[in-house]
Amino acid sequence: MKMPEDRDMEILDGFFAEMKEKDKGLTIPAFLPHKKASNWKLIPIGIAATLLLVIWSRYEEEPVYDLDHDVVIISLDKQPGEEMYIGIQTASSLDIWEAPSTSLLTEF
Repeated sequence: MKMPEDRDMEILDGFFAEMKEKDKGLTIPAFLPHKKASNWKLIPIGIAATLLLVIWSRYEEEPVYDLDHDVVIISLDKQPGEEMYIGIQTASSLDIWEAPSTSLLTEF
């Protein structure tokens, strides 16, 4: 008595035997002759591209930054008559810096 696995193997063997018979009748076309690659034409193009890349990377202009508006100073000042005044200034650098808690030391 044959097992189901043996029967499956016989079916597979028969299928592949038929495929081999069909393949024997096929004609295989000949390969085309291999053409030599002309690398000599690509070398000058590669050298020119490399030179252009080096020149472009070295002579890139650096952007010009305006330093007039780098720092914004917001101050709260007293005007005569005890009115508070908010002053907004722009400068290129911070000349004087006061800690936020300095007013606590001087007013109380």
